[in-house]
Amino acid sequence: MNNPKLALTAIILIGGAALSGIARADNCSGTWHNVAQSADTQDLGAGVKLTSFSALSSDTFKESGELRVGACSGYVLAMPDGKVRVVFGCARRNSAGDVAVDEGSLEPGADKGTWKITSATGALAKTVGDSGWWKGTIENGKVSAGIWGGTCTR
Repeated sequence: MNNPKLALTAIILIGGAALSGIARADNCSGTWHNVAQSADTQDLGAGVKLTSFSALSSDTFKESGELRVGACSGYVLAMPDGKVRVVFGCARRNSAGDVAVDEGSLEPGADKGTWKITSATGALAKTVGDSGWWKGTIENGKVSAGIWGGTCTR
């Protein structure tokens, strides 16, 4: 792990990838938690660094209390001007064993990222297309947490 702070920042930014928001009313919200597992940073020169990461992840739905657990991975691209782009994918399962996959990003300069469920199994299959926003709120060096909201299938 060449740059743990950058990797943790990335994991905070992925929000567990719970999801991301646009200008519409949220009908779902919750919290996410990530525990950093690995990070590898490549210094590409000229102030550009690329960090790939993985984390164990969970998210909780405020409205239903549903908990999903799994993992996330992705990358952080840091540019010489200090701007950072984060891209991630997460797969989490519910207590019934159904899995939802969300993908998302945080664009340079944004304070919130976005998420969208792109694939799911079993009872969660109806959630494909759900989308929203996420935001990191706290981190301690290995564990990060945040909030999310969006438009979800009920």
